[in-house]
Amino acid sequence: MRRLIRTAGLAALLLAGAIPCAHPQGAAKRQYKDQGEYDLVAQAVRGDAGDPAVHIRALNAWARQYPDSDFKDERSSMLALAYNRLTPPQPAKVLEYASEIVARDLKTVFDDTPSGAARALQFLYVTTGAAGMLPNPTAAQADTGWVAAQKLQAGAAAFFAPANKPASTSGADWDQQRATMVEAADHTLMMLEIYQAEAVLARRPQVPADCRDIAEPAYQRALVDFPLRAYVSYKLAQALQCQQAESPGKISLAVYEYQRAAVIDPTLGGAQPDAAIIPEYADKAYILVHGSADGLNELKRLVKRSALPPEGFRIMTAHEAAGGQ
Repeated sequence: MRRLIRTAGLAALLLAGAIPCAHPQGAAKRQYKDQGEYDLVAQAVRGDAGDPAVHIRALNAWARQYPDSDFKDERSSMLALAYNRLTPPQPAKVLEYASEIVARDLKTVFDDTPSGAARALQFLYVTTGAAGMLPNPTAAQADTGWVAAQKLQAGAAAFFAPANKPASTSGADWDQQRATMVEAADHTLMMLEIYQAEAVLARRPQVPADCRDIAEPAYQRALVDFPLRAYVSYKLAQALQCQQAESPGKISLAVYEYQRAAVIDPTLGGAQPDAAIIPEYADKAYILVHGSADGLNELKRLVKRSALPPEGFRIMTAHEAAGGQ
């Protein structure tokens, strides 16, 4: 999420170091104000391949002298990309400049050409990644990221259509580039759904009421939208477990989600590098509740069928299994 697009097929279409061209946009025509503006733009573009801090200074110099440039929208996109290239990236600044243009028809911001479409896609990819990097985005940042991610999904599908594939790029590479962009969009959309829930679970000690009212419903909604995300199942399990003192019945639901995460992806999408930890924990949780491993294999089969437990799902407790009431 922190990298600019570097895949071969798309890189072949991006005009690295290209100066925005004056061209018709509807009834208007974008033009440089004078030779001085053109020279500033050329200087800014030359800095694009070097130090991003130098590039940012050159872009800001252009903005100070020509605030109403016909290319101010494309300049905002260039600033967003430059802040992404800093070490470390500055996602808040990326979103600040992206917010100025992301909701627009990007064909009016970039050249309405294949290379312009590639630059628009790069801009959306970087903006989407920035939103996914923020642990606690503001409402405005979340809105910017949401719009960018949705546009990235649609834009990737159109841009990477089979008919657009360059002859020099293999079909497998072309499909992988599209999949990378779609995955970036999905990741950010998911994170924007759950970031408030993540904040609840990050607090120590956890507050059961917040687990109930904020975290649990957020993770449930995310599982409806992203049913194959083991990470969300695991975090929903934690939100349910947080409530066990006041709502003991929810521990069965938590065990279901722990098992779901363990079965579909024990690495939680890479969040847990040791693939043995989650299954071991999930199995121990079941045995602790039920008193034995009886029925565990049936539960493992059940969780494969649905991201959320069926209505009325409940694990018989060890006391009940022993004949107690």
